[in-house]
Amino acid sequence: MTKDKIKIYQGGSTGLVQQKGIHPNKKKFKSSYIFKDIKDELKNSHKLDVIFIQGGMFFNIIEEDADFIEKEFKWNKHDSGGTQPWFLCSCRATKKMEEFIIKKMEEKSLRYAILRQTDYGETKVTRTIISSNPKELEGMEF
Repeated sequence: MTKDKIKIYQGGSTGLVQQKGIHPNKKKFKSSYIFKDIKDELKNSHKLDVIFIQGGMFFNIIEEDADFIEKEFKWNKHDSGGTQPWFLCSCRATKKMEEFIIKKMEEKSLRYAILRQTDYGETKVTRTIISSNPKELEGMEF
């Protein structure tokens, strides 16, 4: 009778530890905080009050802009389930929502920019200002 060498494990690790090696060939890119970079650049260069940046299916409003939107429009702030280093407000990036945002920003005479995703590369997404006050910012890409 031969004994096969079989490793027996007792207990085991949590699912996260067990799952960490599932996609070893997937390339990992260190991402910068692009929303923050865009917001800071526009606020510093053009003195805008609120920046709406499309990320996937949502417009995202971050940091102090999220505080303002939460207070003014009663939208809920969140941190995307702990995946973001800041709090944000978000809403669906639909044409109807875009029109609502423009109307509200104009009513309050705020300087704003709405950026939509316009080009998708393998490692980069281009966002373009599609509506703003002042109007001359429209068409800028990030």
